[in-house]
Amino acid sequence: MWAKLRKESGARLREERMRLKLSQEAFAERVGVHRRTQVNYEAGEREPDVAYYEAAASLGIDLPYVLEGDRIEKLPALAAKVAARLFGGDISPAGASVQALENLFYLFALDEVQSASQSGALSIGKAQAEALVRTAVEKSDEFEEAFDAICRYAGRLGSLSGSDLANLVFETLQRHGSAVFSGKHPRAR
Repeated sequence: MWAKLRKESGARLREERMRLKLSQEAFAERVGVHRRTQVNYEAGEREPDVAYYEAAASLGIDLPYVLEGDRIEKLPALAAKVAARLFGGDISPAGASVQALENLFYLFALDEVQSASQSGALSIGKAQAEALVRTAVEKSDEFEEAFDAICRYAGRLGSLSGSDLANLVFETLQRHGSAVFSGKHPRAR
């Protein structure tokens, strides 16, 4: 199953590279990998890391499309809805780091896209949204690390709703506290 998902993602990566009119060699050079590595990624033989995806996104690939097969339509309207959810609550996200804000934006955008595609209600309610913002402001570093760790494995967990992803962040922070994220691992039980 994982091999099939990697192959599909690799094919979409190839499609995006070609949309940008870049050869494998030129694309690989710009994202900082060898051409053979790029070939392996596009063939689905290897999975790129976060740094690769960040560099590829900076070149203009549609990252949600490559990773999940979904194109984001009506981006300005989506961005306005997400901004309203992020900045419209009782808690100001002004104290959150840039990365924590990006993570929040991703969570709320995922929730908006999923609710629109399923013609349903948002899965992240007002109380949970405010708890996310509060956590991102008060514990930015821990929030970022928990979110990053979960997203690395989210593809392996199947299709998660925004609320499911938010709950995983909260559970990770609750179970492991900041000790895990500072390099001090709790003793095995």
